[in-house]
Amino acid sequence: MNWLIKLLGGVTATEFAEVFSLAAKDREVMVANNEFIKSQCDLRQQRIDYLENLILTKVGYVITSSESDATGHKEFQPIGGNNTWNQVKRNLELKDHKLMQERKKHAH
Repeated sequence: MNWLIKLLGGVTATEFAEVFSLAAKDREVMVANNEFIKSQCDLRQQRIDYLENLILTKVGYVITSSESDATGHKEFQPIGGNNTWNQVKRNLELKDHKLMQERKKHAH
Protein backbone atom coordinates (compact mmCIF):
# COMPACT_ATOMS: atom_id res chain seq x y z
CA MET A 1 0.00 0.00 0.00
CA ASN A 2 2.88 2.43 0.82
CA TRP A 3 4.24 2.03 -2.73
CA LEU A 4 0.90 3.27 -4.11
CA ILE A 5 0.93 6.31 -1.81
CA LYS A 6 4.49 7.14 -2.89
CA LEU A 7 3.60 6.57 -6.54
CA LEU A 8 0.75 9.07 -6.24
CA GLY A 9 3.08 11.61 -4.61
CA GLY A 10 1.88 11.27 -1.02
CA VAL A 11 3.71 10.58 2.20
CA THR A 12 3.33 7.65 4.52
CA ALA A 13 2.39 7.96 8.19
CA THR A 14 6.02 7.35 9.18
CA GLU A 15 7.31 10.06 6.85
CA PHE A 16 4.58 12.40 8.08
CA ALA A 17 5.65 11.81 11.70
CA GLU A 18 9.30 12.45 10.76
CA VAL A 19 8.37 15.78 9.19
CA PHE A 20 6.53 16.86 12.35
CA SER A 21 9.45 15.69 14.48
CA LEU A 22 11.87 17.78 12.42
CA ALA A 23 9.54 20.76 12.61
CA ALA A 24 9.36 20.41 16.41
CA LYS A 25 13.17 20.31 16.63
CA ASP A 26 13.41 23.40 14.39
CA ARG A 27 10.90 25.17 16.63
CA GLU A 28 12.95 24.29 19.72
CA VAL A 29 16.11 25.68 18.08
CA MET A 30 14.30 28.89 17.07
CA VAL A 31 12.90 29.34 20.59
CA ALA A 32 16.38 28.83 22.07
CA ASN A 33 17.85 31.35 19.61
CA ASN A 34 15.12 33.86 20.42
CA GLU A 35 15.75 33.47 24.16
CA PHE A 36 19.48 33.99 23.61
CA ILE A 37 18.89 37.12 21.51
CA LYS A 38 16.39 38.44 24.07
CA SER A 39 18.90 37.96 26.88
CA GLN A 40 21.56 39.75 24.81
CA CYS A 41 19.14 42.66 24.25
CA ASP A 42 18.35 42.78 27.97
CA LEU A 43 22.07 42.88 28.81
CA ARG A 44 22.64 45.64 26.26
CA GLN A 45 19.71 47.66 27.67
CA GLN A 46 21.12 47.30 31.17
CA ARG A 47 24.48 48.58 29.90
CA ILE A 48 22.79 51.50 28.13
CA ASP A 49 20.88 52.38 31.31
CA TYR A 50 24.08 52.17 33.35
CA LEU A 51 25.95 54.46 30.94
CA GLU A 52 23.03 56.89 30.76
CA ASN A 53 22.92 57.09 34.55
CA LEU A 54 26.69 57.59 34.65
CA ILE A 55 26.55 60.43 32.13
CA LEU A 56 23.65 62.12 33.91
CA THR A 57 25.41 61.83 37.25
CA LYS A 58 28.58 63.35 35.78
CA VAL A 59 26.63 66.38 34.49
CA GLY A 60 24.79 66.78 37.79
CA TYR A 61 21.53 64.88 37.41
CA VAL A 62 20.08 61.73 38.87
CA ILE A 63 17.16 59.64 37.72
CA THR A 64 14.51 59.57 40.44
CA SER A 65 13.51 55.97 39.80
CA SER A 66 14.67 53.11 37.61
CA GLU A 67 11.21 52.91 36.06
CA SER A 68 10.09 55.31 33.39
CA ASP A 69 6.62 56.82 33.36
CA ALA A 70 3.76 55.71 31.09
CA THR A 71 5.03 57.83 28.17
CA GLY A 72 8.51 56.27 28.35
CA HIS A 73 10.22 59.43 29.62
CA LYS A 74 12.46 59.23 32.63
CA GLU A 75 12.23 61.86 35.32
CA PHE A 76 15.53 63.68 35.92
CA GLN A 77 16.22 65.79 38.98
CA PRO A 78 19.19 68.11 39.40
CA ILE A 79 21.70 67.28 42.09
CA GLY A 80 22.44 70.98 42.54
CA GLY A 81 21.61 74.21 40.72
CA ASN A 82 18.59 75.44 38.83
CA ASN A 83 19.28 74.20 35.30
CA THR A 84 16.80 71.75 33.87
CA TRP A 85 18.04 68.65 32.10
CA ASN A 86 16.92 70.07 28.73
CA GLN A 87 19.03 73.20 29.31
CA VAL A 88 22.08 71.15 30.26
CA LYS A 89 21.55 68.84 27.29
CA ARG A 90 21.22 71.78 24.88
CA ASN A 91 24.40 73.37 26.26
CA LEU A 92 26.29 70.11 25.76
CA GLU A 93 24.96 69.83 22.19
CA LEU A 94 26.07 73.41 21.43
CA LYS A 95 29.50 72.71 22.90
CA ASP A 96 29.85 69.58 20.76
CA HIS A 97 28.72 71.50 17.69
CA LYS A 98 31.35 74.20 18.29
CA LEU A 99 34.05 71.58 18.77
CA MET A 100 33.10 69.90 15.48
CA GLN A 101 33.21 73.26 13.66
CA GLU A 102 36.69 73.91 15.08
CA ARG A 103 37.88 70.47 13.94
CA LYS A 104 36.54 71.11 10.44
CA LYS A 105 38.35 74.46 10.28
CA HIS A 106 41.64 72.88 11.34
CA ALA A 107 41.20 69.93 8.99
CA HIS A 108 41.27 72.13 5.86
